[in-house]
Amino acid sequence: MTILYINDIKRINSQIRKNVPENFIKSIRKNYTMKLNCSSNKMRIIITLLNIMILLLLPEINNLNAQTSFFWQHPLPTGNQLEAVKFINQQTGIAVGAAGTIMKTTNGGLNWSVQPSPIYAFLWDVTYVDINIWIVVGVDVSSGNNGIILRTTNGGTAWTIVQNQSGANYKGVDFPSPNAGYVVGAGTIHKSTDQGATWVLQSTGLGNFYTVDFYNDLIGAAGGINSLRITTDGGQNWIA
Repeated sequence: MTILYINDIKRINSQIRKNVPENFIKSIRKNYTMKLNCSSNKMRIIITLLNIMILLLLPEINNLNAQTSFFWQHPLPTGNQLEAVKFINQQTGIAVGAAGTIMKTTNGGLNWSVQPSPIYAFLWDVTYVDINIWIVVGVDVSSGNNGIILRTTNGGTAWTIVQNQSGANYKGVDFPSPNAGYVVGAGTIHKSTDQGATWVLQSTGLGNFYTVDFYNDLIGAAGGINSLRITTDGGQNWIA
């Protein structure tokens, strides 16, 4: 009779040792160490079966070992809810949505690439100032209802947070020209005159605004829940 220790990894052939990750070998040693009283024939059978089992598991083991992060497989390129999309021309557009999702296409929507977002926020709207400068607005879900304004100056390769306003809950954005941009949210309207780099709060009275649209730099409207405000002087005054 022979006493066999299954944790004797030296008995595993060289092919297994080359491919099995060290942490898996340690797991075998920890969880399956035992003594087996068996004949030499039984010992050879057990070793053979053990080798076959590990070889069959190699593809899955290596696959798990290679994965460093989770990513969407279906649907592509994202399964997150999308809220808005804007095209500056026939080819170039950006879409935004839940979980900080920002996607860009440069071939008319045939293919989309996910762009890095600096914050895990629910993004409600997107617009452009020019081909390189884009503005995205939303809500910081980690803080509750802080309004977030994101800005890129290189077509979306990198985004920065230019506004984080407590309780603002931004929902809409519009730039009638590079010199005038408007963001609306929970009882607030902000205006930018420097292509979205900085924003100034405007006095509008009560109202939760979901959308904003301007005909030109001066004439526009903001609407929301039982509320509509109109301005004809670039936001200095808003009329119910």
